[in-house]
Amino acid sequence: MTIATTVRPVSHSRQVKRTIDWGASGFAGLAGGLAFMAIETMAAAFAGRGALWQTPREIAAILFGGLINGRPIGTVIAVAICFHLMLSLLYGRALAYVLFKRGNKHWLQVGILFGLSLYILNYYILGAFIPRIAAARSTAWLFCHLGFGAVAAGVYKRFERLSEEV
Repeated sequence: MTIATTVRPVSHSRQVKRTIDWGASGFAGLAGGLAFMAIETMAAAFAGRGALWQTPREIAAILFGGLINGRPIGTVIAVAICFHLMLSLLYGRALAYVLFKRGNKHWLQVGILFGLSLYILNYYILGAFIPRIAAARSTAWLFCHLGFGAVAAGVYKRFERLSEEV
């Protein structure tokens, strides 16, 4: 699927059609997801909030419906990390679409607002249906989501390519 916008001049001799760079969007999503995990790990360490693998266990508990006792910890953590990175890819692509529609200006602000939107979606909208998510709402999670948006937007803008000469 290619989404294109108006043709803009790049130099006096050629023009380039601007399209979404889906490869850069996937890379941006993964980079944002890894930044999210790094921020969360630091926040957990500073807050003295349990073991390093506590968050992946909480994510897996949501996926498994709270039934993670008795499952091998390696399996639980692998499922949680895969799910997190899968969502990061999806969110990176959604952010690329928003950045594409918004243009090149204010990419950092758009990324931060995107992260805030994800926080609201996860902890207020989904949290209304899954009480375990609403109970986990915190300022640390807000900063993780804001960090995701900022990093993903920056990485996308850095690696976005113009395509197809016209």
